[in-house]
Amino acid sequence: MGWITSVRQPGESDRTHFERELFEYSNHTIVQSATVENVFYAAVRTKGTGKVWALVVPMVKAGGAKFRYRDLMETDGPSEAKAPAAVLKALSPTTDEKALRWRERCRKR
Repeated sequence: MGWITSVRQPGESDRTHFERELFEYSNHTIVQSATVENVFYAAVRTKGTGKVWALVVPMVKAGGAKFRYRDLMETDGPSEAKAPAAVLKALSPTTDEKALRWRERCRKR
């Protein structure tokens, strides 16, 4: 997936920004999150199923309040793998091989 350019509201946290930007009109909610080295990691609950999966959002500043990001699911096998333990603990069990390998890489960091 390509990079998206966005504008952050003054004083807006990463979590608040991505809740608004990605999930405002969806059936998903962020239950745990953290930003590590310009990557936003979130445990996201799908309201219909109750399953919790990982969202990985690398970010790059683009000047002023602008920045670029790309949103990935753990099932994409992102190269960014520094999700903190609190985010990993909030995730539902999975059988997806890419997600399992990504979670293991995070635990080994």
